[in-house]
Amino acid sequence: MTDERVPAPEADFDSRTEIDYLLAGLPQKQVSIVTLYQALVRAEVELVVRRAEGEGDRREGLVLSDLRYGRLAALFTEPGLAGRWVEQLAPAAHEILPRLGGEVIAVLAPDVGLWLNPEGRRGCRIVSTALQRLREDFGIHLPESRDGTPASPGSIASTLPPGRA
Repeated sequence: MTDERVPAPEADFDSRTEIDYLLAGLPQKQVSIVTLYQALVRAEVELVVRRAEGEGDRREGLVLSDLRYGRLAALFTEPGLAGRWVEQLAPAAHEILPRLGGEVIAVLAPDVGLWLNPEGRRGCRIVSTALQRLREDFGIHLPESRDGTPASPGSIASTLPPGRA
């Protein structure tokens, strides 16, 4: 007799749920920052961006200033957080862009760290020096310009005025 049971299909992978789970374990040291970083580079994140005035289609990402952690690019995985930040930053034209975390991390300036889910239920901060070490360990580097020098961070890490940090 053959077994005609059909295996259950695998549940769709939800990177945001994974990030939330890992963030819950960080304070108790049940999760390492390396594990969180591995998940973050393959997760979809939301960026709050605005168009730079007089620069065509150039977009600038939200970079916050924190006295303890320095300049931090804000990434959002918690539902609704990016939308609340857009509301706070009006009347300037802001929008929310979904991007893969690794794509964002690859273009951040060396002096910019990460603030995941600022003022959210669960979040964390990674200072620029720690982020740079993680990038090097995982082979994520700033793209190079034509003359071989590191490229500018482009539109993600920018001169956007700091938010409330």
